[in-house]
Amino acid sequence: MDLNYTTIDARGDMLLVVETDGEQMYTRLTRFNPTHRTTRSVPTYFQGIVDTISKFPRRSSAPAPPEHELIGSNPGQQATNSVSQNRTVQARIRVSSDQLAHTCPYFQVKINSEDKIKEADALPPRFNNLGALLVLLNAVHGRAPNVPRHVTPDTLCMIALLTEHFGCYNNMMAYSETWVINMSESIPKAYDSDVVKWIYIAWVFRHRSLFWHITRVAIRGSTGEILKQGLPIPDLLVEHIDSLRQKHVDALVISLYQRMESILEEGGCCAACDAMVVGQLMTEMKPKDLFPPPEAPYEGWSIDYLLRILSDVAEPQCTRLFHEDLGCPRGPCALFPETSDLMKQVDVEATGLDYDWVKGTELVGVYLLPGIRTDGIRVRPSSCTSTSSHAQSTMGAKSPLYLALLAGIIPWSTASSAPLHTRDDDAFSPPYYPAPNGGWLPDWASAYEKAQKVVSNMTLAEKVNLTTGTGMFMGPCAGQTGSALRFGIPNLCLHDSPLGIRNSDHNTAFPPGVTVGATFDKELMYQRGVELGEEARGKGVNVLLGPVVGPTFRKPRGGRNWEGFGADPSLQAIGGALTIQGMQSTGAIASLKHFIGNEQEMHRMSSVITQGYSSNIDDRTLHELYLWPFAEGVRAGTGSVMMAYNDVNRSACSQNSMLINGILKDELGFQGFVVTDWLAQLGGVSSALAGLDMSMPGDGSIPLLGDSYWGSELSRSILNGTVPVERLNDMVTRIVATWYKMGQDEDYPLPNFSSNTLDETGPLYPGALFSPSGVVNQYVNVQGNHNITAHAIARDAITLLKNENNTLPLTTSDSLKIFGTDAGPNSNGLNSCTDQGCDNGVLTMGWGSGTSRLPYLVTPQQAIANLSSSAEFYITDSFPSSLKPNASDIALVFINADSGENYITVENNPGDRTTADLYAWHNGDDLVKAAADVFSTVIVIVHTVGPILLENWIDLDPVKAVLIAHLPGQEAGYSLTDILFGSSSPSGHLPYTIPYKESDYPSSVGLLDQAFGQIQDDFTEGLYIDYRHFLQANITPRYPFGHGLSYTTFTYSTPSLTTVTELDTAYPPARPTKGPTPSYSTAIPNPSEVAWPSSFSRIWRYLYPYLDNPQSVTNSSSSSYPYPSGYSTTPKPAPRAGGGAGGNPALWDVAFAVEVTIKNSGNYSGRAVAQLYVELPTDTLGVDAPSRQLRQFEKTGILKPGESETVAMNVTRKDVSIWDVEVQDWRVPVGGEGVRFWVGESLGDLRGNCLVGGGCEGV
Repeated sequence: MDLNYTTIDARGDMLLVVETDGEQMYTRLTRFNPTHRTTRSVPTYFQGIVDTISKFPRRSSAPAPPEHELIGSNPGQQATNSVSQNRTVQARIRVSSDQLAHTCPYFQVKINSEDKIKEADALPPRFNNLGALLVLLNAVHGRAPNVPRHVTPDTLCMIALLTEHFGCYNNMMAYSETWVINMSESIPKAYDSDVVKWIYIAWVFRHRSLFWHITRVAIRGSTGEILKQGLPIPDLLVEHIDSLRQKHVDALVISLYQRMESILEEGGCCAACDAMVVGQLMTEMKPKDLFPPPEAPYEGWSIDYLLRILSDVAEPQCTRLFHEDLGCPRGPCALFPETSDLMKQVDVEATGLDYDWVKGTELVGVYLLPGIRTDGIRVRPSSCTSTSSHAQSTMGAKSPLYLALLAGIIPWSTASSAPLHTRDDDAFSPPYYPAPNGGWLPDWASAYEKAQKVVSNMTLAEKVNLTTGTGMFMGPCAGQTGSALRFGIPNLCLHDSPLGIRNSDHNTAFPPGVTVGATFDKELMYQRGVELGEEARGKGVNVLLGPVVGPTFRKPRGGRNWEGFGADPSLQAIGGALTIQGMQSTGAIASLKHFIGNEQEMHRMSSVITQGYSSNIDDRTLHELYLWPFAEGVRAGTGSVMMAYNDVNRSACSQNSMLINGILKDELGFQGFVVTDWLAQLGGVSSALAGLDMSMPGDGSIPLLGDSYWGSELSRSILNGTVPVERLNDMVTRIVATWYKMGQDEDYPLPNFSSNTLDETGPLYPGALFSPSGVVNQYVNVQGNHNITAHAIARDAITLLKNENNTLPLTTSDSLKIFGTDAGPNSNGLNSCTDQGCDNGVLTMGWGSGTSRLPYLVTPQQAIANLSSSAEFYITDSFPSSLKPNASDIALVFINADSGENYITVENNPGDRTTADLYAWHNGDDLVKAAADVFSTVIVIVHTVGPILLENWIDLDPVKAVLIAHLPGQEAGYSLTDILFGSSSPSGHLPYTIPYKESDYPSSVGLLDQAFGQIQDDFTEGLYIDYRHFLQANITPRYPFGHGLSYTTFTYSTPSLTTVTELDTAYPPARPTKGPTPSYSTAIPNPSEVAWPSSFSRIWRYLYPYLDNPQSVTNSSSSSYPYPSGYSTTPKPAPRAGGGAGGNPALWDVAFAVEVTIKNSGNYSGRAVAQLYVELPTDTLGVDAPSRQLRQFEKTGILKPGESETVAMNVTRKDVSIWDVEVQDWRVPVGGEGVRFWVGESLGDLRGNCLVGGGCEGV
């Protein structure tokens, strides 16, 4: 019995069986049986098929295998899904159902149906290449090393067949780009039988440049309607190609004969000459089959052939004899002038097809084709400069050189000739111009009044200086602007991170956002913000880059989820707003980030060699999920908002006018300044017009070249009129007003540290290479007593998932055996990994720019050892085989799961958890199971960045207790022992859902990976992420959102509901009108304002606002500049949903108040978290909505046994609203009719509810 199979995924749960009946190939799926054996690995199998992947033989006479040979049957047991007696099994391939379902709509449908999964489906009739199937399966499973870099054209055609058959476009687009590049010499230059294959390849993979080239070859070289050779090329495409061929042939033939007729009828020179010329021409045309004239549809005639023979026809000329002897006046009597012109015209017009031709055809909606439709300029301009300017930037000349260099550095990469897209072309970000001016809200009026007085007296150089960073590594901070010292405004320091001062000294490393979110403690959220602000101010940081409310855990494997507060927009909103209020109470400016849709790390950035992915989000989902915490942050008064790297609806965030102008500045009434993420600016004019106010760190597409999209180029664009003066004035006014708003004009410190070195002295501008030196670190200690707050957060976030038999808390006399490197220190020393870019020792935070150095670290090992004299430590991830525990011994097993930012790869995880999946790192699951094999009591402590799968061990009998300690920052040790030994009762709650398996999530939230072309990340799950999805899909998670046990128990009273503000109307009252904004002269400044000052000492590569010859820059007509589509200088009507900070102020009217009394009914002191969820009446609102949505929470104080506390939770109008995409406003059920409020300990432990108008009840 042959039970061999080929492995694609070693963890795969299915076998893909390939059969043939001698004429056609079939596939079916069956469950994998671990008794089967593998005979070959894919890399070995690829030997011999990489460049010459052979066609799989068709066997028409081979006998069918016995039924019991089928994979999925046990030996001796008859199979339930037998092979047809006239088919033979060609291959069995081990695959993952999760991966297939996530990447291929075909398999998603099939796997979700037990009936369909048993069926054998025919592959496309033309398909005959098993090697192509293996290539595709490796690609969709993310096995890039096993995907060949070179394939033959025949194989690529077969891969295209499978891609279209299975619908796995996202994964295959990138590889197709590389294959096409590597086969460029094989692409036909003239028409032959291979052209059809290449048309199909270009069509399926949406390769624009290839499609244009190969259809040009077909249009010009074919002699009739092309034969599809069994390939499923749309008939309309074939017909269109031939109609263009006929059109151009017809034009040439008709023109030729019309010219001949006009000579004979009207005369060309004289009758004798005309007769001679036409006769001579007919003599030459007859052997070429041009006389008599061919007729439509011109079978056998190609455009290229006709142009060639016409060019070979000698142009008849009348002789001197005819002119002189017969009296013809000398003059032009050649036949060809008009026909020759037409030949040139046809030669130009007979070109390839662009995908735009589909828009007017019936293929729209079936074959939606690529095209970049954005309101910004998607071609990355080399500068701000208008094309009509007399002085151009040199950046464009340098880019190809650096592109070549980068392509050499990254050989698996190259610049695409055109971006690749999937078939969904619906995503579109409409234009919104002009940028609204700031200053119209009363809360900001005083700051804007001060700013107006300053800005009205600034030179052009001073204005540009404050909008543009000085360049990468051109100062002590991550980024700094230029200055306006005449007005006391220094270089503004912008610096990371959301959890502490990055790359500094004597700072606090607070727990990150996910840990703060797990506390569900508003006081700690605010206090941490205060202390972050104090440390920023103490170090001289003007703008601290945080908090993070995007990403929002849409993708469980996303690398930077841990920087935010959790997987719910209200939790993110409350955590973010309180952090902002705390930070800015100290005078530091908060920069709320990342706006918006940055949900995975891979492929987030655009550059000269790649294009960041597009997060394609519908309007309602954007408002109700991803925009929600940003609106609350704007309402909290954030001074800055940082744009994300990615595109949204195919327009780059840094120049997306709808996001910045329309939503952020107009609808949400944001009064501060908008800044790029580092190196996220993609254009000069385009970003300025779209509402960007500050560029960081200032560099252009390639850092450290001394080039910028702004800086001197912004000066040029103001002088030549491309960027309106009014836009620049608003940019700088927003920056200066924010500076005044936070009181930074009053003794705010200058930077006293360097993020570039820990040495006391060093280069002042390291990026300049040749830099003046000086004191760069003053070692100012800003920690104060902030360790108390850091400790409280780390302790109060710890979430008790399981505690059988009240195993916890422990006593200090218990016999403990501690396992796992996660309990100990980094073996290479504290802070030995740049930006925490490693997983070595206890996991205190993820990695990337959202980190800081640890000033010290008490590990769990140290803390336990200090409290327990009977603890033994095995700081290893391999369980000691010789260990023989006693019955009373208790095992504490420490495991973790890490992730971070994309610029660092840790253990093959490029920020996102690609290799590790959602499992514990370093074989943590095996360590737990090994402990459970020999210990009767096992306690598992998990430090994790987010959701982690526990199924390999969670139900093992010895595993009595599980703690999620999240990411504790510097206080990892004693915060944990407080819980382990009972000094405190655990009061943390999950800020996300823990599933049974990863496939329980929607397929659309998986990571997307392709090497080339723009990824289209379609948010098709809509509102249903994390717990909202589990509720909608009726999937029970392992642990629900909000889950968290305590050492004690709590009882909840029946809640009470009070109506505070009647919801008399479906929509809020009319918005307030906008107040006045600062006004300035709109005259173009004198060019001398950006001339280099005399005797000025320049720093090499430093970005300045000055021009070498500003007088040469002329004010050109604005009509000559290719402004973005929809650009206008006429202000838009004020959006009805706006009117205040965050939106219409009426949205925050308290509509209802819910109160509940919580009593400690157990034997330990502890704190409870009351969580309030809203259930909206979907029948009344007429739209679908999640059945539960967190809207509020409150944490009690420490309640002793028997003590009670009443908590009140206010619900605003917005909390019970949905976004009406037609009206563009927030809509409620009038009177709140049908709204139900649920209160409980978690989403899975709801204790009571209240129905508006219907009373309250306990559960």
